[in-house]
Amino acid sequence: MKNERFKGYDKETREAVLNFERNEQEGSSGYYDEEVLEMIIDFYLDSGEIEMLETAVGYGLRLYPQSCDMRLRHSHLLCVKGEYAKALHILEELEATEPGNCDVLYALGAVHSALDEPRQAIDYYEQAMADGYDLATICGNIGDEYANMGMHDKAVEYYKRSIDYDSHEERSLDNLGASLEAENRGSEAVDYFERFVKEEPYSRMGWYSLASAYYAELKLDKAVEAFQYALAIDDTFTDAYIGLADCYRAMSKTSQAVETLREMLPHTTDKSMVYHNIACVYQEADNLDTAIIYHKKAIDEAPYFAQYWTETAFCFLYLGDHGNAMDYAERGAHLDPQSGYCLWSAGHIFAQCHNDEQAVEYYEIAVALCKDDENVWIEYADLLMRMERYADAIDLLHEGLPHCQQAYSFYARLAVCYYKTGQRNFLGNALRACMQYKDTYGLSMLFILCPEMENDIDVINTIYDE
Repeated sequence: MKNERFKGYDKETREAVLNFERNEQEGSSGYYDEEVLEMIIDFYLDSGEIEMLETAVGYGLRLYPQSCDMRLRHSHLLCVKGEYAKALHILEELEATEPGNCDVLYALGAVHSALDEPRQAIDYYEQAMADGYDLATICGNIGDEYANMGMHDKAVEYYKRSIDYDSHEERSLDNLGASLEAENRGSEAVDYFERFVKEEPYSRMGWYSLASAYYAELKLDKAVEAFQYALAIDDTFTDAYIGLADCYRAMSKTSQAVETLREMLPHTTDKSMVYHNIACVYQEADNLDTAIIYHKKAIDEAPYFAQYWTETAFCFLYLGDHGNAMDYAERGAHLDPQSGYCLWSAGHIFAQCHNDEQAVEYYEIAVALCKDDENVWIEYADLLMRMERYADAIDLLHEGLPHCQQAYSFYARLAVCYYKTGQRNFLGNALRACMQYKDTYGLSMLFILCPEMENDIDVINTIYDE
């Protein structure tokens, strides 16, 4: 384990860290040169050993309280802990005393990025480029900020600059493809990455990005070939396995998709994700029994991941096994009670299994979690209408109306509820609201929801009066 822990580090770092930890265990405070202590702190930053990182930073601040580099590392620790306001305070103090320090400027850019302040982040990143160091990374960061603001044209510009500085900057290669796709510049992405792999034929990310561009343009045979090139360069490249499997799925080649995902298993620690993807392949092929086998394998690997339970529940539902469907849906909802998807799924599955009272409980929570998903509101309203709880359905539909895009679906259901409860004045208003959408929807939905309304003279008169 120790050998793995220090993989990629030189002997000096290994000995410094082990000596520091030995002194800690023995209760010896010791004295460390600043450079040695910075080396130790950087190791813990990279390895994510937060407790030891805090200890090492504490030593550093006691021994070198005025050191810019030590205070800079203290700000890194605060960022790791999510205490961005405190980190920002330290960095602003350092900026005031060392205004040209590019490490401080870069750190300020990173903190403003974490605080979702992209304009400030870009400003500091651009200032940090003054010393000409690590320009590929900085340009990539600026590209990320523009992408997060939806300014993909500017993001493309900076991702390309990043790649020009360093053709091995994989993050920029990957994000460039995503931004070009977001701009509907798929053919440009294909041209760019075709040229790139000619110049850098051993770039795994170059071939991966080209494959992704082909996939987006539905050139699936070429995408398969490019993903295979990426894997020939690096057979541990898990994203390429997933991309290749997705190609086969799009081509309805179930066995090839499954085999690709199985080949990925030795190269990832997240086996649950692989089993889940295999399950989805079989589910798409309507092989639900086999899908359930792999869903259960995913659950065995990650028993507390709610979505796996929920998606297994749908397989049981489609097979008509209502008992298992409800059991698995309930487990998913209980594992993640803040997941709108899991709560909606539980409501949907229980309703399909005609366990209406339990379905109502889940839908009640789901609409609070998924206020902008009008389908959740509509499904819940349909359940209440099926239960003849029309007054509750009316209240629900009025509550959901401000969140919906397709108001016709709401007004049609309101009309049915008013019709069923004899509220003729309100029925007229709802029918007139429906008629605002007659060019798009006609009256088909209304009469499907309540066929008897088609023969009601008052309803017909109201409609034709409009």
